[in-house]
Amino acid sequence: MREVVEALAGRGPGLTPAGDDALAGYLLARRALDPLDARRDAAVALQIAREATGEPARSLLRAAARGEAFEPVASMLAALLQADGPAISPAIRRLAALGATTGRATLTGLIRGLQAARM
Repeated sequence: MREVVEALAGRGPGLTPAGDDALAGYLLARRALDPLDARRDAAVALQIAREATGEPARSLLRAAARGEAFEPVASMLAALLQADGPAISPAIRRLAALGATTGRATLTGLIRGLQAARM
């Protein structure tokens, strides 16, 4: 986990860099499926983020560690967790409209977090 966070934290375009958005999505998905492991992942991400990224992104990561997210992110995660096919397409459109890169990067993190729980 540490290597992934180091590679992503503070990287990419956006006020909250896309790498941080992806990490936030990952933490949210992990927290939804495996709160204990998610707590460990969040501790690593927050430790590295202190030095690697700015305050807007650190705030986003802290919120994700607590399970808090923007409404489009929460709706997307709910649709994925419930395997709600009809809800997924509109959730993707709303999430993609979040920031210049935030929505797409967060979706990437959500998917990777869900995949990690299956491994």
